[in-house]
Amino acid sequence: MGRIFVLKEVAQRLASRLTAGQPVQRQALGRTLRRLVEQPLPGPQDMETLLPPGSSRCWVRRVEGGNLWVLFEFDETRVFVRAVSPNPPVPAEDLPPSDPEPGAAG
Repeated sequence: MGRIFVLKEVAQRLASRLTAGQPVQRQALGRTLRRLVEQPLPGPQDMETLLPPGSSRCWVRRVEGGNLWVLFEFDETRVFVRAVSPNPPVPAEDLPPSDPEPGAAG
């Protein structure tokens, strides 16, 4: 695929804190991030959720072998990693419907 990887500062800080002193977890996170730019998105293991504090939708992928979750958005050329979390996300289909955009037909 060859997308460009964009790691937001908050995601970088969270990833560093959550994997400090855990080389296996850090390596697993690195593999997950690498796959996000190399594979077609969304993948079969990805699900849609809300980006905390619940203001916009994003995609989430679990890091293999651990309890870390990567929250991301993407377009044709880039993957934007918005957060890394130790908390399992709520799938979008389990969330209440969002309010329509102002001016949107309903």
